[in-house]
Amino acid sequence: MKKQLIFSSLVVFSVMLISACGKKKQTAIDASETNDVAEKMYSDVFNEISKTNSEVEDGQFKTSIFKNTGTSGAFASEIPECATVTYTLSNNETFIFDPDTNHHHADSLYLKSVTIDYGTDGCEQNGRTRKGKIEIIRDGKWFEQGTQTTATLVDFSIDGYAIEGNKTITTKEVSLQFVTPFITASFDVDVAGGKITHPDGSTIIVDQWESTRNGTWTLETGFAVFFKLTGSASGVDGGGNVITVTILEQLIAKLGCKWIIDGSFEIVTPDLTVELDYGDGTCDNKATYSINGKKEKELEL
Repeated sequence: MKKQLIFSSLVVFSVMLISACGKKKQTAIDASETNDVAEKMYSDVFNEISKTNSEVEDGQFKTSIFKNTGTSGAFASEIPECATVTYTLSNNETFIFDPDTNHHHADSLYLKSVTIDYGTDGCEQNGRTRKGKIEIIRDGKWFEQGTQTTATLVDFSIDGYAIEGNKTITTKEVSLQFVTPFITASFDVDVAGGKITHPDGSTIIVDQWESTRNGTWTLETGFAVFFKLTGSASGVDGGGNVITVTILEQLIAKLGCKWIIDGSFEIVTPDLTVELDYGDGTCDNKATYSINGKKEKELEL
């Protein structure tokens, strides 16, 4: 993942000067990539939680259709066939997701727990391969103010990156309307004890990851789902450096795209400040970064 810098030298002074500059650039790239991986992975976890929590319930919609047709089909079609999703309602009724079966329940009930099991061989969807489980516990309806959702990752990985930690999501506000965005829901999203390990199994991308964020989830024209994030985070990168991250312009992820498509953030390390900008909303792996406020440069993530 890391880009290796190749230095040429003519005299000792030149080598020292170029190396110092190169190390600063590499540190900036490493810090940017560390945060980018963390943002993508934990945002992906949120999206997986939201699409499995949004579809069975909802007294909000006065129906509980659980099938690839109708209002809830936009979400149901996003659950990969290779994943097994087990639901337990607040009356302790348990059932397994079936995209071809309607499931109705009383509006007074809610999803008490959800387990998403991607298996050990890998479950691929939208360019990502997931393994392991996400275990979710809730104390109310997903789209109901005050509901708290906690998610625990069990032997979980995305594209070979092992993801650890607990995620807590608190529903703050929900609005429904007949024009886009049809649904807007805001959440407080916290990650505690986060850790991401490189697919090589030994390199730590980030450890002690703690984040406090506010997220806005929207359902828009064409059943496009966006997740918009503000807030801050901190952690320790693979080199043992403490990094703090502040979102400058809200980060935007789109369901179905493996990259963050818009927004910018600032990373502060012991030696420098890096700003990374994801661009104009295009789904690609390109971004720009600057070091200590100097000229922006392109970066492929």
